[in-house]
Amino acid sequence: MGWKHRVATGVFSRQFVQALKSEAHVQAARLRCLTPANRRRVRTLRHARGLSLNLGAGFHERDGWTPVDLMVDPPGGIRWDVRWGLPFEPGSTKRIHCEHFFEHLRFPDEVMPALAECLRVLEPGGELRIIVPDAGRYIRAYARHDSEFFDAMRELGGAAEPFETDIEIVNQAFRMGGDHQFAWDLPVMQRRLEAVGFERVEETGYDPIRFIDQGDEWRRRESLYVAAYKPDRGDRGDQGVRALEFETREKPGSANSRALTP
Repeated sequence: MGWKHRVATGVFSRQFVQALKSEAHVQAARLRCLTPANRRRVRTLRHARGLSLNLGAGFHERDGWTPVDLMVDPPGGIRWDVRWGLPFEPGSTKRIHCEHFFEHLRFPDEVMPALAECLRVLEPGGELRIIVPDAGRYIRAYARHDSEFFDAMRELGGAAEPFETDIEIVNQAFRMGGDHQFAWDLPVMQRRLEAVGFERVEETGYDPIRFIDQGDEWRRRESLYVAAYKPDRGDRGDQGVRALEFETREKPGSANSRALTP
């Protein structure tokens, strides 16, 4: 570590310094959303129809899908912070894929508006695929001393040194160096999806035929795989009213909206 880091952590707590570095990283990524090339791509997609969106896609490319990510510039997609809301018209999207993304949002103040936005842009009957680390799976494995499960996870998250104990792996899964904000299980996922207006919430398991699930062995071992659907009718009804209650994102006219609207 450099002298600046040693001085900073000598004056402030390491947690405070890490939080500052993390926030600076996010703000730098947000500024990159304002590049002319990215704004052109946003304008092109703003009024598109029949979209397939991959939120938090990173470099995960699939034909026919539009990747959306803040921290990288996804090929063929856009840089965008989902916490701003989605820059697409209501009912413009056939399906949304979110793989190991929602655990990075604060619960509930960032999660619920993001779920409401997914509902808004989906067409009636549209499909939302969410994959997150399954806290229930980790807790059950820990309770039954499942060495087979934990032996396969000793280097979870690219650990510099293999974890020696099961509880270290549980902590890594739930915290991931501060990147993970919430540990999900099926009951809370179902409850929150239904709260914003989704229906037919189902646990599907890993399914690369029906969906675009990534095939990493560790993802298949630790993940909760859920699909949910927007009600298949023209009006939003009571479920739309519930969704709107969670739409606390910045409205048109805010600083971020003005900056990112062509």
